[in-house]
Amino acid sequence: MTVPTKPSFLARWARTLAGVTGANVTTPSSGQQDTGWTVGQQGVSSYENWKSQNVYDWLSQVALALPSAAGFLQGFEAGVPPTDQAGAWAAPSPRYGSDLAYQRDTVNPISGTASANRNSGQTANQNSSLGFDLFLLAPSRIAFVFDLLCNNSQGDHLDFFVDGVQVMKASTVANATVSAGRFVSDVLREGYHYFDWRFVRGASGSVASEKARVDLVGVTPESAWLDRANRTIIDDDFFGYNAGLVTNGIWAAVNSGNAGTMVGGNSTLLNITSASVAIGDWQALQVLTPSFFPGNSSGFPFAEALIGLATVVNCFAEFGFWDGTVNNGAAWVYDSAVGTDWRFKTTVGGVTTTNPSGIVPSGTQRLGVSGVGGLTNGNGWLGTINGQMIPAAGANHQGSTSNNPGSGLAIGPYIRVGSRVAAVGKALSLDYLRANCFRPGGTGLFA
Repeated sequence: MTVPTKPSFLARWARTLAGVTGANVTTPSSGQQDTGWTVGQQGVSSYENWKSQNVYDWLSQVALALPSAAGFLQGFEAGVPPTDQAGAWAAPSPRYGSDLAYQRDTVNPISGTASANRNSGQTANQNSSLGFDLFLLAPSRIAFVFDLLCNNSQGDHLDFFVDGVQVMKASTVANATVSAGRFVSDVLREGYHYFDWRFVRGASGSVASEKARVDLVGVTPESAWLDRANRTIIDDDFFGYNAGLVTNGIWAAVNSGNAGTMVGGNSTLLNITSASVAIGDWQALQVLTPSFFPGNSSGFPFAEALIGLATVVNCFAEFGFWDGTVNNGAAWVYDSAVGTDWRFKTTVGGVTTTNPSGIVPSGTQRLGVSGVGGLTNGNGWLGTINGQMIPAAGANHQGSTSNNPGSGLAIGPYIRVGSRVAAVGKALSLDYLRANCFRPGGTGLFA
């Protein structure tokens, strides 16, 4: 059998591009649907329109489908919105039809020769948007790199929505400071999903060199991390943990000089407690060596863990990536000596920059850390809390782009806890830790 060539368009019928049903569409009775056309029965055009419309609607879902074993990457090299037979991309987003349209920008793009950027004609109190629809056949995450410079003092921000729910609100720490990084979503279940990027400008005009670029939009099925040789993955729920796993498995126990404890047993919680010998004692869990996890920021490293602090008094706790020392890395940190909220820090050569999130530790929280480096623009680290990057007013979930752990570091995920002002053992519970990255030199990273 000769397989026909895939059409370059989707045969739309009895429905407008905006999704409005045609005027001459009638749903047949259940009995008519049971029998179909009978011998000698005269056809009814509105019934045929109903049938063709339903075929089109179903084919539209199939056309948006992401193959279960494949990845997807959009770099906006050919245009914004990208063209495809399913009309998956739209600018402005159909959810924000009154917005201005995102545009293709070839001046200092994030990667390649072009990025998607806010509308060049956008003025005060106007918005620009870009929409994307997709039907997933397997659980997947969507991720993208952004490069933002805007007037934070006037309320400018770049938002990202998944199925109508805002999961990211990025702004600049200062009007002249770039905000950049790679946002990674929660795992999305199979089925139809829609995504929207929206740059919101406040009451004033733009700052010099304003940008709200988006690039390297990638959708990667969770299963793809398991069956690709150019990828590294860690997925540990610490069930039945015992001391032998520290020395014989992928993990190493490290401390400040006085050893604490790590106790699990027959549960899915690993309890890490610092020693109580000296002020500042800390206990940490890290991959055996950073070279085990070649997740420097050019490999798009991502890690998340479900963490609960036993107390927020006289303690500090961290989760993220480091090179096995406190001198280089990017992580979430809570420090009772500094503030009451989680703060995102980047450290290079022992120099640390922190930004408050405005979100306090509460019960168990899912912390995520993601980095990107080696690109033309958009390099940076950021964090999510419970799958979202929505800081409190005046706060930020991002590291400093000027103090950014670069692509030359061999780093790995770690978590540590310690005391601050008294020699008392401090504890946290770790439910699970997941981490992944692309191996250096790999090809077809998202496919």
